[in-house]
Amino acid sequence: MEKKKVFTNINSRYINWKQIENVSETSSGSVFIVSFQNNNKVIIKAGSSVVEELYAHKLGEKMRVPIPKVRLIDYVTGEWSTMKRQMELKTTSNHSLLLRVQKSLDRAFFLIMEFVFGKDLTQLTSVDEFKQMATPKAMNDWGKLLCYDIIINNWDRFPCLWPGNFGNIMFSQDGDSFSAMGIDQKVTPLSTKFQVKYDGYMNKVKKFLELMQSEENIENIPEIKFSFIDSLQPFKIEKELFEDLRKGFFYVWDMFIQIKEKYFEDLKSQFVKLIHHDWADVWKTGLSMVHTQFFIHLQKIFKEVKEKREKQEQSNISDDIIEKAQKYANMKPEIPENQKTEKSIKLKIKFKLKIKLKIKNQIENQNQIKSNDEDVWVTAFQVYPLDSGSAQFIVEYELYQQLKTFEMNSNVVVFPEGSVEEMIHGDNFDSNKWVQGFKRICTKFKISAVLNIFHEVEPRKIFSRCIVIDEFGKIVLTYAKRHLVANEQNAFIAGKEPSKFHTKKFDGSGLLCHDIEHPTTVEETVKLLYETKEENSNEKDLSWKPKIIFNPTHLFGRKITDTEWVNSSLMALEKYLEPPVINKCDLFIVKVDQPPPSGYSCSLMTTCNGAFFVPAFEPLVTTFVVQKQQSFEELFGYEGRYRSRPEDNNGNRFMCFYLKEDDILKQQVARKIQFNQQKKLEVFYQSSKAVYSINNYQQSLLKNSIQFATLDEDEIPENNQTEKLKMIEGSERFGVKIEGNGFCFVDISKEVSNNLKEIVWFKFYTNIVDLDISLNRIGCLLDSGEILVIFFYSNKENLPLIKLVESFKEN
Repeated sequence: MEKKKVFTNINSRYINWKQIENVSETSSGSVFIVSFQNNNKVIIKAGSSVVEELYAHKLGEKMRVPIPKVRLIDYVTGEWSTMKRQMELKTTSNHSLLLRVQKSLDRAFFLIMEFVFGKDLTQLTSVDEFKQMATPKAMNDWGKLLCYDIIINNWDRFPCLWPGNFGNIMFSQDGDSFSAMGIDQKVTPLSTKFQVKYDGYMNKVKKFLELMQSEENIENIPEIKFSFIDSLQPFKIEKELFEDLRKGFFYVWDMFIQIKEKYFEDLKSQFVKLIHHDWADVWKTGLSMVHTQFFIHLQKIFKEVKEKREKQEQSNISDDIIEKAQKYANMKPEIPENQKTEKSIKLKIKFKLKIKLKIKNQIENQNQIKSNDEDVWVTAFQVYPLDSGSAQFIVEYELYQQLKTFEMNSNVVVFPEGSVEEMIHGDNFDSNKWVQGFKRICTKFKISAVLNIFHEVEPRKIFSRCIVIDEFGKIVLTYAKRHLVANEQNAFIAGKEPSKFHTKKFDGSGLLCHDIEHPTTVEETVKLLYETKEENSNEKDLSWKPKIIFNPTHLFGRKITDTEWVNSSLMALEKYLEPPVINKCDLFIVKVDQPPPSGYSCSLMTTCNGAFFVPAFEPLVTTFVVQKQQSFEELFGYEGRYRSRPEDNNGNRFMCFYLKEDDILKQQVARKIQFNQQKKLEVFYQSSKAVYSINNYQQSLLKNSIQFATLDEDEIPENNQTEKLKMIEGSERFGVKIEGNGFCFVDISKEVSNNLKEIVWFKFYTNIVDLDISLNRIGCLLDSGEILVIFFYSNKENLPLIKLVESFKEN
């Protein structure tokens, strides 16, 4: 498959329609593909199902389903007329196409959609091609789409509850990675006026959910095998890949049941105000077809099936297991000193009972929130654009987990550029849902929030602003973006002045996206930050107070292989910010970017000595700790997603580092790894070895998806062979290597819900050739030639930052 960019930034407030190169028509009618000079494309759709498609998009976005971005364009905007005029100009040489464009776009509103490059399932020419694309990630995406289709009753994709159409499942490639994306979806909520059909669908959904939860082999489930699996012939989904599909299915399931009932009706009510004029009653008719009670009823079925399953699993726990769990919760196993590393312990890992952690809606005791006199915690929400409800939920969830785990919260939370969807009109910022919600959160958790919003001062006079809400719920910064690029120059008004704000813990300023790369702008901002406040000029403040420049960013259209977008920021900081000045002033820069649908983004915390660099292929939450005289090396964190589910917030964090073959193992193949007495990682080659020094600094939180299980001491893991079992020195944690699958850690000292023990399972899709454990460090040699160093730590241990220094020694 040809490697191409996979999306256009359609969320920009203005697309430069004057750069159109070509307009073509699809076979669907009233659907046009518009190509631009920069090789990007968008879809223009002007059908009668605009409301149903836009509502489906909003629900899919809420549940993090892999679908293209969509934006509504209304006739009152200048973009509406410019787009029509430019499309007509590009089709004048084809009279029949011109007439169809004029006819289709002769309406008050239509949709602009992201164009997905790739192949749909019907275009695959061989079984080998399917095997190449059917990666665990792609199958996980399939599972998300399947659950999503059941929720919205989208009958035109998967042949499970409907006839199906595999042409609406796309495979996209970027570099060597593949993902799946669903196209052409709309909600078809049934009405209770047609009771027989309504009840029939609900019963089919309930049965299908029960089948998906079944632990049987998929070959033994006829309803899935014959309707779905066999329809893929000659392609075949292996058992392991079906499990990845199932995980994606359960992910959307969990997201769906977390949505509040009122959301469905509130979303419908918002649609009433989205347009200024209806066309042939299309909008009115579409809204009448959105029966919100359908989603509420479905949500109850999803919850009932899940709760029934959990009760069954709990009832399967024997009294003997509960007795053992209670025993281990109150008494540590006694292991003779001379047997700690020799005793053979067999473990049975059961993935039946998931420990459900619940977030409290209110923090009862505000005095629990502690503060460190020096450190400033900055949490970067490296996420897709969110509605106000989702954003508040995710922020509150993360802050609650920080409070629960570390008895302190971040001092400031930062969102990327373009993360707020609602426009603020006039000067009444308080009327905006984002502002209202974050004022409440900031006051509740005693934090500050950095957001990017679009501020319409008057019609067609819009600023892109970085606003800051302080811990008292007061807006203390409304900085307007000064350096507009590309299409932004047609959409926004440029700001003129730098600005700053003050909090008890730090002084800050905001620069949006490319502002950070302009030397004059940066210089003005730095000077402003270090001006002495007149009212404090006679006071002698000896406390250290960092200066932080927040840089919400959205660099779109990247490929995963491109590094210029990363290097440009680093080079700009190095070139324009004089190190002596930064050293003296303790200046920090925090850049937070959106994760694109393809490729990856990064969050950066930079000083003159380097940068802490966190790339993300999917949404990710990262917490930086700003410390005095702290230097950072460029680090690559483990890609993850935002933490919004209970099982993603258990209080255990880990951070890891890849030593890649291209960078480190250049000419030789590693055959063994181990930690020596000096806590250094030794990598043995055929005729030499490399030694990596690892130094700890209190620093960061990184979290990947984990699963929970119960612990029994008598048997080995089913269907796996335990190759290596070793107790981590100086702790009460065991490491188990499982052949062909990965490894797990058993923490036998921490009490968890229901007096059961907790097992954290990290699964990889590659074999582990060698494994070594030392204190809270784990080294894994993978069969791909990469080395993975992981730091695993409990709540009471320091949070590590790793620094790897390479030195080769001949044997």
